[in-house]
Amino acid sequence: MTSDQIPSTPKLSVLMPVRNEGGNIKIMLKVLHAVIEVPHELLFVYDQPDDDCIKIVHE
Repeated sequence: MTSDQIPSTPKLSVLMPVRNEGGNIKIMLKVLHAVIEVPHELLFVYDQPDDDCIKIVHE
């Protein structure tokens, strides 16, 4: 396996609790991806199965 095939380890982890943020989460994701210039991961914590946030994140 070459170095370009090995996934980079995130240098930054962003943990976001979300609840009923479907209207804001798309904007937030675009902004975060635009300004974070290091390998990163976005972690979402939610507890409402009927919330649309996770569906939007997967799009």
